[in-house]
Amino acid sequence: MNWFKNLNATPRLMSSFGLMLLLTLGISYLSIASLSDANQGIEKLYQSEMKGVIAVQNIDSSRRDLAGKDRDAILKIDDPASVTADESDVRADIVTMNSNIEAANQYFYTAQGKVLIGSIRRR
Repeated sequence: MNWFKNLNATPRLMSSFGLMLLLTLGISYLSIASLSDANQGIEKLYQSEMKGVIAVQNIDSSRRDLAGKDRDAILKIDDPASVTADESDVRADIVTMNSNIEAANQYFYTAQGKVLIGSIRRR
């Protein structure tokens, strides 16, 4: 404990503590800046990619609804009123599916994506 009572050691201890504090603050600043960049990257990913995935899921859901209504109309072919109701539902679902395709079109900006959207439209 004599070294601690030595007043010549105090400035060296305080300067090394200050240096370690500055080093810690610098590393903390760099890590917070990196987290900010990562957050912006995730936001960009959500804005461009995830909305396209959601649009594709909406198209798939509309396609399944259309298939179900078609099967229902085929099963109830003997009841003209039911077939007419299913036909009007199918027309409404086709409009919904086309709007979902148009919504997805803006998120597919590559050539392959445009080809896929075109093939979905033709069906």
